[in-house]
Amino acid sequence: MSKLIVNTLPDRNSVAAFVASAEGVPLEGLGLANFKVRSTIPGGDGSLLTVAKVAPSNLRGLYVLDLEQLGPQRKGLYIFDLLVENGEDRGQALSSAVIT
Repeated sequence: MSKLIVNTLPDRNSVAAFVASAEGVPLEGLGLANFKVRSTIPGGDGSLLTVAKVAPSNLRGLYVLDLEQLGPQRKGLYIFDLLVENGEDRGQALSSAVIT
C-alpha cells in the first residue's frame, strides 16, 4: 500500500482536492467511488456529508467535489476528513466546507 498526497481547498457546498502519488505525480482518472467523507470526531459534522459529484479540472490531479447533506439540513461550517482511495493506495486530508 502506498500513500497518496491529498490537499484540499474549501468552498461553498464543495471542496477542491489535489491528489498525487507519494512521488508527487498528479493522479488523473479518479471518480466518485474514490472519494469519501469521514467525520473527524464521533458524531462530528462530517458524518452528515457525502460526496455527491466529482468533476476533474483542467489541472492534472485537481478535482472539484460537490458535497451533499445526508441528515438534518443545517447551514454553516462542516469539518471532515476527505479520504481518497485508488486501488491499494490511500490518502486523506483534513478539510472543511461552508454548506449554504
